[in-house]
Amino acid sequence: MKKLILAGMILAGISSFADEVNIRAGLNAGNWYNEIGEFNTGNSDDLGFEFTVEYMKEVAPNFKLGIGTGYQANPKAEGKNTETEYYVSPGVEYEAKRGFEDKKYYDSIPIYVTGKYEFPINDSWGAYAKVNVGYSFNLEKDDAAWEDYARYEINDVEQPPIYSNSKSYDTKVKDGFYYAVGGGVKYKSFFADIMYQTTFADIEVNGEKDNLDYSRITLGVGYSFGF
Repeated sequence: MKKLILAGMILAGISSFADEVNIRAGLNAGNWYNEIGEFNTGNSDDLGFEFTVEYMKEVAPNFKLGIGTGYQANPKAEGKNTETEYYVSPGVEYEAKRGFEDKKYYDSIPIYVTGKYEFPINDSWGAYAKVNVGYSFNLEKDDAAWEDYARYEINDVEQPPIYSNSKSYDTKVKDGFYYAVGGGVKYKSFFADIMYQTTFADIEVNGEKDNLDYSRITLGVGYSFGF
């Protein structure tokens, strides 16, 4: 928390020199986690999203340099070795499941240096290439969890479980490096971009250390405020 407060103070100081502020929202169109042992597959069917703000200053013709931050809501990582059995008959519903649950292990608050080179087309339209490099403060969310149960309902009334052996594993996530590369187009003060991003995160599950780095392709839209 102290590191996050210090970084915020530095960001606030640098922002006073900016001549452009970019507000942006993004949706992750593709997600890849690093596979960790028996706990997850590395895949994710969920959507992540983010909101960012960047303070930029033109330091050379068509080249802007600045600093940014945001909140990145990461999707769940798909659990491994999941077996599901489900059937319905008149008045009865039965479900059994065995495997690790899909879990959201962490969200992220990156603070990064950003560089953007612009390619003007005319007075209204332009394109740009962009790179972000920084550090991500990763916020722990769910613990890894094993599901092993069978249950049923009779006439929509849930009955006592046939068996239940579910349990959770203490999970810790560390902060790490962050980078992004991509490009976009702009129309007057509006812009849209596509970015490839990776957040690095060491993870410890039940005392075993690994990494749960998260990569994705993000589609973003935003608005630039000039000063």
